[in-house]
Parts: sequence; C-alpha cells; structure tokens
Amino acid sequence: MATDKNRDQRLLEASPVVAKARSLAAAGHHAALVEFLGSRAPSELEDTTLALLYGIAQARLGRHKQGLEWIDRALASARQRNEHGVERHALNARGAIALMGGNLTEAADSCTQALMAASRDGDHATTGRASNNLGVISHLRGRHAEAISSWEIAAAAYHRAGIQTGVADCHHNLANAYREQGALDKALATADQAVTVAEATKDETLYAMTLRGRAEIRVIRSEPELARRDLDRIRVIRSQMPDPVAEAEDLRIQALVMVAEGQQARAEKALREVVGRAELHERLLLQGEATRDLANLLRLAGRTNEAQAAAQTARAMFARMGAESEIRKLAALGWAESFATQLRGELAPVHIAQQFADAGKYAELLAYLEQRSRDELEESAMLTLLLGIAHSRLGRLEVGQQWAMVAQLRARSLKDRMMEVGALNVGGAVALGR
Repeated sequence: MATDKNRDQRLLEASPVVAKARSLAAAGHHAALVEFLGSRAPSELEDTTLALLYGIAQARLGRHKQGLEWIDRALASARQRNEHGVERHALNARGAIALMGGNLTEAADSCTQALMAASRDGDHATTGRASNNLGVISHLRGRHAEAISSWEIAAAAYHRAGIQTGVADCHHNLANAYREQGALDKALATADQAVTVAEATKDETLYAMTLRGRAEIRVIRSEPELARRDLDRIRVIRSQMPDPVAEAEDLRIQALVMVAEGQQARAEKALREVVGRAELHERLLLQGEATRDLANLLRLAGRTNEAQAAAQTARAMFARMGAESEIRKLAALGWAESFATQLRGELAPVHIAQQFADAGKYAELLAYLEQRSRDELEESAMLTLLLGIAHSRLGRLEVGQQWAMVAQLRARSLKDRMMEVGALNVGGAVALGR
C-alpha cells in the first residue's frame, strides 16, 4: 500500500494534468473532464490514471462503450506496470459500468475482485467504492439487510479515507433502503444527512443526486410541495452543469410529483420520455423503473390492457438484470391476484426469512430462524448470514458476529464469492457496532 501511495504522490507532483483531472473528477465535473482530456495529445492518455479517469467520466455521461474501452485499457496497463492502486480502482469502475448497464452478475464479480484486493492491501478508498456498489447489487436482488451492512462498511471505509463524497453517497443509498422498508422517518433523516454532507463537499453532481433521493422520499410521504422544492434546486444545478443521464433520472421523480398533484397526463408524457432517454443511454434499471411507474399510472387510470402490457415489459427488463426486488415491487402494485402471480412468474420463491429481513422485521426473523434445526442453518450460508443479521440488529452483536463468521466459512466452502463478501461485510458492520 505504501508503494502505491508513494507512486501516486510522485505522479501527482510530476503531472499537473493528472492533478487537474483528479480535481475535476472529485468535483463531479464529468463533461469538463472529458473535454479537458479529449483535447490532450493521445500519448498523454497512455498514463494509466488519466486513461482510467477518462473512461469513468465517459461512462458517467452515458457513453458506456467508450468508457469501458478506456477502463479496460487502464486495467491492462496497470497490471503490466504493477500499479495495484489503479488496478483496484479500474476493477471497481468496470463493475460500476456493468451495474449501470444492468449486468448484475458481471458487476458483482468485478466489485468482489476489487474489494478482496482492497481488503488485502488496506486500500480504504476502494473498499468504500466496492462495498458501496455491492450494496446496490444486494439491494436490487432484494437482499436489503445485506445491502445495509455493505453501505455501513462503505461509509466507514470512506470516512477513514477522508472521502466525504463517498460518505454522502452511502447515506443516500441507506435512505433508499429504509424507504423500501417503509421506515419513512428514518429514510428522511438519513437523506437529510446525505444532502448536508454532499452540500459541504461542493460536488454539485452528488448534491443533486442526494436532493433527488430526498425528493422521492417526500413524494411517498405525501409531501409533493417539499419534493418540488428539492427538484427546483436540482434544476438550477443542471442549468449550470448539464448531465443528460441524471436529467432523465430527475424527470422520473418529477413525474411522481405530477401524479401526486393530479397531473396524470403530464406525468404520463414525462415517464414515456424517461423510458426513451434511458433506452438511448443504455440505463436498463432506469428504463425498467420508469416503465413500472408508467404501468402503475395506467393501472390507476383504468387503462388495464395498456397497464398490463407496460408491466410485462418492465418485468422483462428486471428479469434480464436479475433484479428480484424490483419484480416483487412490480407485482405488489395492486394488480388482480392472477396477474400479480403471472408477474412473479418463474421468480424463485423468496424464503420467509429473507422477506422478514427485507422488511426490517428482525425480531420476527430471529423467531422464525430459531425454529429451524442447527444443521439446517449451518448448511445454508444465506440462513446463517440472516441469523447473524437478526442478532446484530437486535443488539446481540457478539452472537451476530459469530453467525456471520459461520456464513463466511460456508460460502467459502461453496466457492460463493459474492456470499462470502456479503458475510464479511455483515461481520465488519457488527464489529463497527461493537
């Protein structure tokens, strides 16, 4: 780790171009970074750090193919030159792009590789980035309790690395998880923290994202006026720093506000526009979310055939991603039971224990698991992990950590790397609590 730091420091001192590129990236000025590096001589972009930053910025602007090409170039160069810090960062960036494109399996593999290397080398920054992404993946797969543990680890790692933008991002993600669990007061309080930290970092892109997250919570809390206030602040930021992908995400929340205000026709037009923009920028999750919102709007308007067609389209997108939680949310929107069952389709039945964990019902989760035999629990890495989560969330930290360790060992014997990392993160989150 010291070698990586020394090399990075020498590079920073030797190259004002790298210094400026890092500054633009840290401030979220992705378009400006692409313009700055795009104007440099091609030979300068042979530098692994510049190639990586250029690729990440391209991806953030929705240009996934170009972004991935540059990140892969940086990854190959970093491995050849033994620049392990850049290699770890590139692996995580590769995972983030796969995540944005809806490929959860590839995303999990790359981020897991990055996290294991970062843990080995004591790289807190990459530990934060990779754990954050793995939390998003767990969240999409419907494993909210695991996601929360990943984000707690990520926030602690970011804090140790002095990366406040990462801390804000984790609070934003945690607020989303609490919103999904129906804990709206906790969600809003956490979203407020995210907004406050993001504003202090002066990263306008991050600040806008946290405002958008808070606005969505306010819509669900039936506070459309306050949600619109947050969206108005975002609009000012976009006027100064255009971001076509983020603007599409903003428009989806604006549509939810329109629905809350009774402006159904405008909301429908906005959601159809979001679907088109998301498809253009290859943002499969956003496309699925907007299509699901459109299906619900049509359902409420009594346009049953159109609503069901949109719901089937959304389901196909979520199934392609492996986003089981999104399919469950889609099926639970209030359809006739026969159609809801059809939407759930071949989705693997969610274990009762997982459903308790997703809902944050940890006492019920523990009661249910304690009825199972010890042999049954120890045979399943998932069940032992959920048992560790239940104990830890109810304040029994030492017991929780023991079960997380059992889950880790079981996952390792099964060669389930994603589950092993999940167990590591839960154990780490319990250790933080202790």
